[in-house]
Amino acid sequence: MQWLMNGLRISNIQAACKDSSKIILEPAPVGIQRLQAIIEAIEDKNTLNITYKSHYGEPKEHQFIPVFIRLFKQRWYVIGQDIELEQPITFALERICELSHQEEARELSENLVDILDPETYFADCYGIIRKHNPIKIQFRAFWPQNLYLKDLPIHESQILIDETENHSDFEIYVRPTYDLKQELLWNRDKLAVLAPESFRQDMIAILEATLKGYQTGDSYAVNE
Repeated sequence: MQWLMNGLRISNIQAACKDSSKIILEPAPVGIQRLQAIIEAIEDKNTLNITYKSHYGEPKEHQFIPVFIRLFKQRWYVIGQDIELEQPITFALERICELSHQEEARELSENLVDILDPETYFADCYGIIRKHNPIKIQFRAFWPQNLYLKDLPIHESQILIDETENHSDFEIYVRPTYDLKQELLWNRDKLAVLAPESFRQDMIAILEATLKGYQTGDSYAVNE
């Protein structure tokens, strides 16, 4: 509701401005044309037939029980149960090729009721990937990036553990996923992972592969 209210305020401000070109907005989240149908299925407890095209294979059909939706980095996702596999699954809305309702209502598998709880499903996650057990990660942010990370923490668990004039040391408790590594690398040379050593070595391997890619023009796989 707060997100919707903020969006309405921005829209009203832009409408009231005599020259709307003076207010530059980010592009609207992609995949929004599927949103209403998915919300209706969640409310009516209907299952969905989804044809989904991932970036790693051919389109595939799924029978799916939608449970909740999430917006992350300008992309909509729907999270629920794959009926055939009886396991949680996440779909990015812009990669849904076809979508249709099934009138029959289906209940979640008993073993997934507690797991697919919107309040806790992404606990200890940075973004949309839910893999690995959460760990404590310590990193050092150098001036002036440390000031930005104080204003806008990387994760809600972030705490300040040490500070000097030139840097700040932070700790987060989070799953060490691909999207978290992307976020840490976004800070370039202004952030360095300190601990644990295994995660620090993972980051070093990514940086070494990146350097080789620049030097040779080839991609180098890094285990995630």
